[in-house]
Amino acid sequence: MPRLLAIAPYPYRSADTRYRIYQFVPYLEAKGWTVTVRSFMDDTFFRMYHEPGHFLTKLARMIQSSLRRLVDLVTAVQYDVALLHKEAFPFGPPLMEAVLRRRVPRLVYDMDDAFWTHPPQLKQIGRRLRDPERIPKMLRMVDHVLAGNEFLAAFARQYNPAVTVFPTVLDTQRYYLRQEPQDNVVTIGWVGRWSSAPYLATLENVFARLGATYPNVVLRLIGAGDVAFAGLPVETVPWHLEKEIESIAKFDVGIMPLPDDIYSRGKCGFKLLQYMALGIPGVASPVGVNKTIVQDGVNGFLANSENEWLDKLSRLVVEPELRRQMGHAGRRTVEARFSVEKAIDQLSMVLMSGD
Repeated sequence: MPRLLAIAPYPYRSADTRYRIYQFVPYLEAKGWTVTVRSFMDDTFFRMYHEPGHFLTKLARMIQSSLRRLVDLVTAVQYDVALLHKEAFPFGPPLMEAVLRRRVPRLVYDMDDAFWTHPPQLKQIGRRLRDPERIPKMLRMVDHVLAGNEFLAAFARQYNPAVTVFPTVLDTQRYYLRQEPQDNVVTIGWVGRWSSAPYLATLENVFARLGATYPNVVLRLIGAGDVAFAGLPVETVPWHLEKEIESIAKFDVGIMPLPDDIYSRGKCGFKLLQYMALGIPGVASPVGVNKTIVQDGVNGFLANSENEWLDKLSRLVVEPELRRQMGHAGRRTVEARFSVEKAIDQLSMVLMSGD
């Protein structure tokens, strides 16, 4: 029975850990694997990490997390394979990752965003404590790389020839085809973290023009924090793990605006796939993997300029049958290309393979 150690920086509460690791665990176990998942941060540390203040508490949590990670390295010899998602330790050169490399027979690296850079809208003091070459160094030391999209794969191939494109996928048994409510209100929705909320500001004029034309449109934002836009009713909803799918299912249209920068090109279209899995038509910027997920006008819309966003959102507002058709086409796309059931054999093969 093969034994897998999955190493991640963040706990289950973080979407990347849930969707790149945890959702595969029961499927791997059904194939005979024994799986252990170890995150650097616990849930308490993760919740406070980006909050201002709490310096001494954060320092204590960092020390505790570091000690736990050292224990993980000591016990790593018990496993046949280690799956390293993003990194084992957040600062300095990849020393812990190098130790892990020596203590397991096979090391697979998983990357689902452009982790060698950072969101341009954020100031991250911790970047000064990181080796700027830590990602290339990790890519060189591992046996195989799982890359969430072709943009990430192209970067990884500069340092390691053993690269597999492994998109973020969803469990279609958990994501159900929603029933559109029988009312006149059209809810345009967005879900994400506060760090991505600034992307919404690029549509401020679009929202104002929509509100002036269609009084039945409501903007529902999950996880964006305290955000408001003039001319359009806005519902801001806190993100809750237990209500994640239920909250998104209340959207009639989902949006994913992005700037065309390196960090955004590395994204794996997660929120767009969530919309589509629930049968919600999505409108997205034609950036990165969005262009391969969306067949414009069939299973969603791509919109670049302000006029394109306004035109395509307006069509979905006034045409409920178009919403239904696109939503169902999006669901079929997820079932065919982005489902756990389609991905599990590929993951198992990469973990077992000797390349």
